Amino acid sequence: MIKEKKYKMNITDIKIAILGTLGLYINLSGFNTFIATLTGVVILGYTISRWYYLIKENNKSKKKKK
Repeated sequence: MIKEKKYKMNITDIKIAILGTLGLYINLSGFNTFIATLTGVVILGYTISRWYYLIKENNKSKKKKK
């Protein structure tokens, strides 16, 4: 059997990801704008995907409770 992944994310995870993204833009923008943009997009994409799966998991659990 294939087990479903359990995605757990809280507001602290989101704050850390946002601060990390801003830090990368600030620190790397002087070095290489392309690298800073690429890493920022990767971190934001990861954060958005984690948030999406968290919401999806919460919706499934709410439907099961009804």
